[in-house]
Amino acid sequence: YDIWRDNSKAKRYTLWISKKGVAEEPSSIISHNRVSTIQIGGCVLIGVHMPTNFKDFVSDYALWKRLISCMKNQKNVISIGDYNAYTDCDDINVRSLYKELSLHCTNVVSEKIPTFIGGTSVDKVLINNKLLKYVKKRNIALQEDFELSDHKYIQAEFEFEDAF
Repeated sequence: YDIWRDNSKAKRYTLWISKKGVAEEPSSIISHNRVSTIQIGGCVLIGVHMPTNFKDFVSDYALWKRLISCMKNQKNVISIGDYNAYTDCDDINVRSLYKELSLHCTNVVSEKIPTFIGGTSVDKVLINNKLLKYVKKRNIALQEDFELSDHKYIQAEFEFEDAF
């Protein structure tokens, strides 16, 4: 297997584990210990654990804005992870930033399905709206119960038209 993560010296990381030789590291789209990026074919996958209750407002806000910019300006992006954002989220910053992000992508996991043990839908699979039109088929599967984590396991499979 290959393991992909940000190269910073942070104590925690968001990472990808992929079958050897399947993925490659794209040019730096977003570099942050809460984000990990890989490329498979023509598609860029961004794994996230987005900040909430901003401790460092400038840094946390900037990370959200970089992700929004990426979704707005790239056409081949799928972002997967814990956004710490949901309908009626208490954090006004996260709520407004997620709303802005949602203008450029579609969450293919229903907001009505709790993905976190607290009863909220913070875990998402966001596909760029420019890429969404090339999806021929998709299959989203969620873990039934919270077994190994306080988050449900989400599996997303996409089949794309050749033109993208």
